[in-house]
Amino acid sequence: MLRSYRSLLVALGLVGAPVIILAWWLISSATNSQAVIEQEAAEKTAAYAENASAHVQRYCARLAPADQYSCVREAIEATNKAAHDERDLEAQLVTSVWTHYMGLAAIGGTAFGIIGIFLVFATFRAASHANAIARESMEGQLRPWVTFSVSKTGTFSVVDDNLELSIGVTFENIGQSPAIDLTYMGTMIFGDDINPHFRGLVEAFRVGDHDWADKNLFPGVTWDRKVGAVHTGARHMKTLVTIVIIARYRTPFSGDYRFTARAFEVQVRRQTDAGGYEMGSFAHDLSVYDKGRGSVGIAEKQHFSGYAT
Repeated sequence: MLRSYRSLLVALGLVGAPVIILAWWLISSATNSQAVIEQEAAEKTAAYAENASAHVQRYCARLAPADQYSCVREAIEATNKAAHDERDLEAQLVTSVWTHYMGLAAIGGTAFGIIGIFLVFATFRAASHANAIARESMEGQLRPWVTFSVSKTGTFSVVDDNLELSIGVTFENIGQSPAIDLTYMGTMIFGDDINPHFRGLVEAFRVGDHDWADKNLFPGVTWDRKVGAVHTGARHMKTLVTIVIIARYRTPFSGDYRFTARAFEVQVRRQTDAGGYEMGSFAHDLSVYDKGRGSVGIAEKQHFSGYAT
């Protein structure tokens, strides 16, 4: 917060200093122009007085005594009128000068005002961004983090004419605050290219409305569930099988959902050439599970572990 205030003061200083310099230049220029106008008016007024004195000496002194008074009075009146007109012109010129510089000041003030508003806005925006980063950092330290582990074995069975894979999953909150409205789902992906399907499943779960098994999971607490993944299509095929488990939850700090999504191999046991058996990621014959329940192995997916947000 102190850094934000410093940034604001810097922004105000960047605007204030040019404004002070501009104001000083405008006042100084206007004052100098006014002084020049006043000096010229004073010189012209003095010249009028000297001309009147010379006129009286050269012309009025030669007149008869009866006409000298009238000549001097006319010379004085002409001089006063010329001086009055000069001072009036001086006032007009001074007013024009100050009007000109006041116009420049208004334009400059408007420009600096706009720049100042922009700088203040930019400063507040930067401060808001910094506060958002601070909040995200705090949330990152205090938020919940949901992870889970799965059982090493699962069960294939036929339920309502659909093939269902059921495995045990233990959800755990390893974060610092409760995971709100924890929801989960399981689904199967067939084949060996799971990445595009995996992303699509997570996106569908993100925007979908799933309201089952909601739970607030507190830090350090585990939650054991049987998670099922159902296949409703044809079962007369042999294929690799991957089960995807997705946990969705909210933090106490926002309404945005967080996810933990992981993929696991569904392994099957097959006979080796030596007459024994081995468990591995081999193609499943899905049709055999119509005859009853079948046990399968569950293992971490090689080269693809999922992601968390």
